[in-house]
Formats: sequence, C-alpha cells, structure tokens
Amino acid sequence: MMSLKILLKLVAVISLSYQVADTSNISLRQLEQALTARLRWEVLWNDMPQGFLMPKSKDVRLAVYWTVGSIWYCSRDLGVCAQYSLEGRHLGQRNKFIKYNNADDDIDSVSRFAGQKPKSLFPSEIGTSQLPQFTGTLWTRTIELGSREEVVASYKKLRPTKLKGLRDWLRERLKDGGFRSVTIASFAPSDPTVFIHGDRTAERGGPIVFQVFWDSEREAWVYAGMLEQAQDPERFERLKVTIQAIACETVRLHY
Repeated sequence: MMSLKILLKLVAVISLSYQVADTSNISLRQLEQALTARLRWEVLWNDMPQGFLMPKSKDVRLAVYWTVGSIWYCSRDLGVCAQYSLEGRHLGQRNKFIKYNNADDDIDSVSRFAGQKPKSLFPSEIGTSQLPQFTGTLWTRTIELGSREEVVASYKKLRPTKLKGLRDWLRERLKDGGFRSVTIASFAPSDPTVFIHGDRTAERGGPIVFQVFWDSEREAWVYAGMLEQAQDPERFERLKVTIQAIACETVRLHY
C-alpha cells in the first residue's frame, strides 16, 4: 500500500533538451514554493491574469516548465497559463499569459505555451532533489492555494523580518511629504512588492496607495508604483481595505 501511495504522488518530470544549462543552484521543490507563493500573492491583491478561476478546493493541479531565466505554468483548474522571468531563486515579473485551452491537458498546454516539444527522462532521473542539467524541465504537481479568505488569514499571521528597516526608510523618505501616517500591509519575503496606504493631507494630494520593493543588489527599498484616490476610486478602495485587513504596522509621522 505504501508503494502504491508513492507511485500515485510521483510527479511527471520531462526534459526538453540535452543542451547544458546551469540549474544547480535551485531545486524543483524551491521552484514550486516560489510559484505557489506568487499565486497566493496575486490572489491576495487581485492581480491574477485575465481568465483566472478561483479553485473550488484548496488543491490546484498544474504543469510547470522551467528553463534558465523563465518559468511557465498552465492549469485547467485555474483556467490560465502564465510566464514569469526567473531571477536566481525568485520569480520576477509576469511577462505574458493566456486563457487555458480546454482541448489540451496541462502538460500539452504548457508545452505549446512555451513553444516546446518535451522528451521523457529515464526513470532513474525522476524524483532527484536537483533538476537535471538540461535547457528545460517540465513536470506536474498539485499545490495548495486556498481561498482568498484563507490567504488573507495566513498573511495576518506573518511577522515580516524587514519591517523595522522599512519603517525607518519610510520615516526618512516621507517626513516632508505631507503624510500624517502610513499603514504597511503584511508581506512575505517572496512578495514582489509591499503595499502601503498613506494618509496624506489634501494640500499634498490626499490619500495614496503605493508599492515598494527590496532591491537586494542595492540593499535598499525602492518605489515600485503609486495610485492616488482620484485616479481610480474603486481600485483604490479595494487596495486600502486589503492593506488595513492585513496591516502589520501603522507609522505615525506627525505632520
């Protein structure tokens, strides 16, 4: 019975080329964790690709293709395919997406999406902790995504390790910007950006939501975007409500 369970959970791993690629610094498991974290962040901030379907259960099936610099996934459960840049151990920007083609299964869909024709690995190469040294690798997996309510609940429990540094940076950067206070949404180390709501005086433009991210090369926080209330009141309100729901700190600036 134990052997049967192992076989049922075995992921399908497929090589797409025999050319050498440097994949020794990251494992398949780490990639799955990074992709799952990004999907949960997108659900939290309603930043999913057009056509994205919230799953009916926590478990989501998908096929993933990975090569140096990029990662693709397709999922019938989610209704979409998407491609991201890959920067070391972290997912970068989402570069493109398409709605899922219901005529294909996940493996066929992601292969077509990535423009590849997979070739199976030998059985001895399946299930290794490090991905084989090929241009790309394709596999299937079931991940746990959960509902948006469950994602929100999980973010409320986070205690960001970089919070103190962000708080100090905000105090210095915003001290002359007309801000009474800023509320920081909780964030995970893998999140591409951190959302912040600013209570700014009307003379300086009124309330604002902005994003920052940690630049590991410069070892500094960097602005990533902003939205003033007048630009898109409905979206602004949705972001504000989410920030307040998972706030990890409100910084008083005493303007």
